[in-house]
Amino acid sequence: MHKLHKLIKYLLKNHKTIATAESVTGGLVAKTFTDVPGSSYWYSSGVVSYSDEIKHKILGVKTETLEKYSAVSKECAKEMAEGVINAIGADMSIATTGYAGPTGEDVGTVFIAFCTLDGGKKVTDVEEMHYPKTLSREQIRTKVTDDAISIAVKKIGIADVKIQRCQHD
Repeated sequence: MHKLHKLIKYLLKNHKTIATAESVTGGLVAKTFTDVPGSSYWYSSGVVSYSDEIKHKILGVKTETLEKYSAVSKECAKEMAEGVINAIGADMSIATTGYAGPTGEDVGTVFIAFCTLDGGKKVTDVEEMHYPKTLSREQIRTKVTDDAISIAVKKIGIADVKIQRCQHD
């Protein structure tokens, strides 16, 4: 069974919802979710927070975090994932931030956060990913989307899903 279908089955069975906070993927995770008929039963909503202003105003990312670590950081991804749960009220969330290119020395550096509520307390894990600079913008965003779903499945413990680690060329 495809990992997305495993995630959906888990969410439906446990009466849980998931939300997204996306920067680098620009809504691609949300699109992947809403391409599935009946997604309104388990997908709450999402925020495409491409600007720092929206990360701060809607998701509650601290100005200090953006200034000290930048919008493409583990710290920012964590605050995005936690902030979208605060804003939307979902049971869990996925957040993505990074550099998709095509230019810049950090192209392919991405942070994916997964947050879930455990007894009302947020538990957040962030993975740092490095995709080859030779990939196109579209390829990076597609791989990030796929890896974000894999991370969610792995973190909730419903499958042994291997996340392909990519390194810079």
